[in-house]
Amino acid sequence: MLINTPQAMNQYVGAVMVRARHHGGNVTDAVRMLKLLVTEYGTDLQISDRKGGKIGNVSWFKSLATGKAYYFRYSYAKGIEMRNNNCHGRVIARFDNNTTASEFISIFEAI
Repeated sequence: MLINTPQAMNQYVGAVMVRARHHGGNVTDAVRMLKLLVTEYGTDLQISDRKGGKIGNVSWFKSLATGKAYYFRYSYAKGIEMRNNNCHGRVIARFDNNTTASEFISIFEAI
């Protein structure tokens, strides 16, 4: 499902935040930062659908600079993993509440 309006983005991020809090809250700040950076550095944010219209643990976007696809996948043990090409691709970054703003920006500027 394509997230192509600010309202859809807010609804999606709200649902992600509910799930993140339920699983310990170690990525709530990271989710907020990723929302900002995907909006600035990416396009065509999409999410996986689960039965009943519930969101899945995978979302992806295209880099504005390169057009390449980058995937986010939540891992209980590792936080949010950013992978290239598909949800099983090479992990290029991991995000959680301890990731600094400069680390986020460096990663997004490199893609």
